[in-house]
Amino acid sequence: MSQACVIVVNSLVARGRVGARAQLFALERLGLEPWFLPTVTLPFHPGHGAGTRILPDEAGFAGLVDDLAKGDLSGARGVLTGYLGAAWQVPHVLRLISAVREASPDALVCCDPVIGDEGGLYVGEELALSVLENLVPTADLVTPNRHELAWLTGHPVATNTDIIEATSALAPQSVLVTSAHAMMRGNAASLLVEGKRAWLAEARAIASPPHGAGDLTCAVFMALRLAGGKPDAVLSRTASCVHDVLAATGSGAPEMALVAAQDRLVAPRMPVSLRTLAAAV
Repeated sequence: MSQACVIVVNSLVARGRVGARAQLFALERLGLEPWFLPTVTLPFHPGHGAGTRILPDEAGFAGLVDDLAKGDLSGARGVLTGYLGAAWQVPHVLRLISAVREASPDALVCCDPVIGDEGGLYVGEELALSVLENLVPTADLVTPNRHELAWLTGHPVATNTDIIEATSALAPQSVLVTSAHAMMRGNAASLLVEGKRAWLAEARAIASPPHGAGDLTCAVFMALRLAGGKPDAVLSRTASCVHDVLAATGSGAPEMALVAAQDRLVAPRMPVSLRTLAAAV
């Protein structure tokens, strides 16, 4: 059997802690061995300004997938997909997921549909549709922000009740919405719907947080879930970890101070309010 691993399919930045550079570090710090398939290489998060964008050619990307798929995947415990560089990458990612599931049927597949925010889509519609029609239905867990959820489902997300109802339109049993509506002033919230149950986790919001919190949330949640945690406990601890890292980073920082705050991933101190909500029937 090969070494236990989680395969991360995401963007690579030369500077900063977003995309795979946040997720790989977090997975390692939480005791998992990540493999990495880069979808696009960037100098930094696009929010910092225009920069060079290196997209692999399809033959090379397909070859990497083939090489991984032909290897021993019996130790694969999960696949985490994030930002994709082009729609043509989706079928190759699906081939990799299929190979992982064939070798390791219990592997957890998480799709973070990194397609947009409050300003709308920031990827092409062809790619967004392919994520919706192909990757989302294949996943066990989907982790959109509420704006992505609205686009994926065509459902309003003005309230947490709306969000819960919207998740019922997605095929995966588990949906973690990383920007739900907080019930207490000054907090930030995440909402997890799993089957017919739903929970809302709130922690103190950080003004002007750096990019990457969503990427970090996905990786921490996946690692804790693979460790056998119950859904509500995993949600609460994930919120504590991520908000603790953001608090340690400070308001207005250009990047998450993930290395300096790495102990917060294993021993978070941020208080979290956890509520059980009524899920959609």
